[in-house]
Amino acid sequence: MKNCSRFLLPLLLCLVSCGKGVRVEVTLDAPAASQLTLRQLDMNVYRILDTLTTDRRGRVVFKPKVSKGQPEFFYLFYGEKRIASLLLESGDRVHLEADTLGRYRVSGSPQCDTLRVSEKAYSDFIAAFSAAQDSRELGALYVAHYRECVRRVVSNSKSLVVIPVLYERISEGTAVFNRPADAVLFRAAADSLTAVYPDSRYVKALQKEAERRMQLLNMQLQMGAAPRVDYPDLEMPDIRGEKRRLSTLGAKAVLLHFWTSENPAQRMFNLDTLLPLYQEYHGRGLEIYSVCIDADKVRWGSVVNAQKLPWVNVNDGRGAVTHALTLYNVQNLPETFLLADGEILKQSIAGPAALRRTLSALLY
Repeated sequence: MKNCSRFLLPLLLCLVSCGKGVRVEVTLDAPAASQLTLRQLDMNVYRILDTLTTDRRGRVVFKPKVSKGQPEFFYLFYGEKRIASLLLESGDRVHLEADTLGRYRVSGSPQCDTLRVSEKAYSDFIAAFSAAQDSRELGALYVAHYRECVRRVVSNSKSLVVIPVLYERISEGTAVFNRPADAVLFRAAADSLTAVYPDSRYVKALQKEAERRMQLLNMQLQMGAAPRVDYPDLEMPDIRGEKRRLSTLGAKAVLLHFWTSENPAQRMFNLDTLLPLYQEYHGRGLEIYSVCIDADKVRWGSVVNAQKLPWVNVNDGRGAVTHALTLYNVQNLPETFLLADGEILKQSIAGPAALRRTLSALLY
């Protein structure tokens, strides 16, 4: 009896510490013997765990390892198409019905269903944003989705479903939460999740990101409070390599100008149109934020210095793939937008005369 106790006690302790097993039953609307790839989110990359093959009824069961108190993100792929996302906790018993196009239903886990709804909203936003035809529509879509993301994070503060929401991106290098003040939301989410899942690696990573953002926010607060804006913000290096944020220029009106120094006509536009406007209205509250779409920053710098352009000139050196073009749906150069009172006032500028009349009305 003593020998049995000596063996049973460690076994019981192991069962308690490991938590209950997870079981996921998948029904796939596809031919029998279809193959699925099970992947796990390893911070910012997918790690392949297993290859699953459905039976003649399209069913397959998998039992991933999930430690107690440490939920994990799992994803099912059909070929290279991600068809389902799961957030699983120890003890979950989940049934998933999916097709090969990415449409699925999940039962047995409210967290998994919330994740499904959240990812569908993100997918719809990206599709609408990509199809938008003008800057006003882009701005409205962004603001609406941003506010919806904030609502999701606040209303699901005790669930890891907020993690993907906090890291959503509009394009490579451009996050939905791109404002300095978003640090407060990251901090609150990290603190809330730490109280529930202190051992989760996702939460620990979120804590580090929240701390990084809070440090940046504190630095900016020391330089002056950032205004609230309802347009996609930009932060790009200027001619001296210093980051300049569009929303913090502190001007009554801002001309957001996209151009390339490769084009002689666009170089002359700086001198013939923008410079006279700047000289006339800068003292009344006008600023220009000029985004150059050149991969060759040396040539761009030479043009800016040679023309002695006095406004904010920025260039990230990424050329045609810069995220700024995506955010403002710029299809042709040059393109100019007028920003005032925290929003885009016009889709584009229809000539210097019309712009001068608008500026005169704004900067009286």
